[in-house]
Amino acid sequence: MLRHSERSSMAEEPCGKSPIIGTPVCPKTQLQDFAMTTMANQKATDVDVFLTFSSKSHPFSHFTAVTAASSSTAEDGGMKKIAAFKIRQDPKDAFFAWKEEQMFIAIHSPFVPVNPVMDGIAVQHGFEYDFHINLEEEHLQPHPYRTNCTNYDEEWAKNNRTGPRSQEMCKELCRLTFSRRCFGCETIRLTNINPRKACLESFSDEKVCTKEAEFEKLYRCKDRCKKACK
Repeated sequence: MLRHSERSSMAEEPCGKSPIIGTPVCPKTQLQDFAMTTMANQKATDVDVFLTFSSKSHPFSHFTAVTAASSSTAEDGGMKKIAAFKIRQDPKDAFFAWKEEQMFIAIHSPFVPVNPVMDGIAVQHGFEYDFHINLEEEHLQPHPYRTNCTNYDEEWAKNNRTGPRSQEMCKELCRLTFSRRCFGCETIRLTNINPRKACLESFSDEKVCTKEAEFEKLYRCKDRCKKACK
């Protein structure tokens, strides 16, 4: 469960070091210049925080900037601060230079693909956003129980640590296979796992797959993607 709030923060602060990753944060700093930082020895929560960034020259690639944790505690059962980020956008990093830049934030499991534009929250310049997260976990039972779930973690471990880790990613891989067989490339999505094979043009309603057999394979593939056991 996710709740968020925003408040204006128009006052500019001088350049300094990020309290999370110790990297200079200035108006011209580009996210792709950040180094990967792990803080396992300082981790005070089970929640990992990632930044994903796509640059203008590589609009379908992702950049994971940081895994961050806060040393604050909440012994009284109150909220614990996980991480704080100050993000400054450079016009050169916009997808389309002729359009006003827009940033979206999506908080989700690393095993569930999302499209931040469709599923995320649009953030505005000059505002501070507070996100309040409640972690919930549902446990189901595999066959022969009625829930008939799939233990994706177990299957992933058996398959030499490859394959989907969730029902959503399972269906996404079905869709990617369908796209490759029909069009010879991957239709554009922000969760694209192999951007070198991305279709370079958008597909309109007139440009659909005419291979009916591939649709049947897609449906059967998605039917095999059962709910995760947890």
